[in-house]
Amino acid sequence: RDAGISVDAVMLKPGDTRLESYTRRFPAGQVPALEDGEVSVWESCAIMRYLCNRQRLGAPWYPSEPAARARVDRMLDWRQCSLFPAIRDVAFPTLRWADVTPDEQQRARVQLGR
Repeated sequence: RDAGISVDAVMLKPGDTRLESYTRRFPAGQVPALEDGEVSVWESCAIMRYLCNRQRLGAPWYPSEPAARARVDRMLDWRQCSLFPAIRDVAFPTLRWADVTPDEQQRARVQLGR
């Protein structure tokens, strides 16, 4: 809202992301996903970058100065590539959302402890 972006949320039912009508627009078959006219974007960090660039938000949202932008990108990528997988490997088995081996859980706990 503060960025001048309006959103129409779509509630999906279990299995909707595997339908051909969904994977045609979003080949990864995942959420979150964004459809903006002819543009389809998935992965939360890619969606955030797309919206910042589309709206020309600049600082503080997504700075144009290279060093400042690199700091934002670093945190987005760390969240996506390091933090979330470690949380997933610890939390999902606890919540019975996924099967993870004890070794994978231990590696995730060590990574989260850093």
